[in-house]
Amino acid sequence: MPTPNKYCTQNDLAKILCRKEKVDRKTAEILTDGYFRIIKDMLLGQNSVKLTEFGNFSVTDWKAQEVFDINTGKRIQTQIKSIKFKPSAALKRKVVED
Repeated sequence: MPTPNKYCTQNDLAKILCRKEKVDRKTAEILTDGYFRIIKDMLLGQNSVKLTEFGNFSVTDWKAQEVFDINTGKRIQTQIKSIKFKPSAALKRKVVED
């Protein structure tokens, strides 16, 4: 498990899952990879993802902006999107209390 103030990688999550849930390493890697792939696919499909007691992921569209395409020398309109994460109240309380 990573030390405080360090980031946790997907590989670290698989190791922790392997240890805590007593599954073999390959199964843990398949589960973590599949879990994140599903979240990514849902966000790519413009769906929100709500994880109880963790938080919500959502895709937001920004106003279309005009940008300069350096390859063609023309100005084009582009739609900007971003992913937002809003932690649940339960997660916020846990992080603040601990």
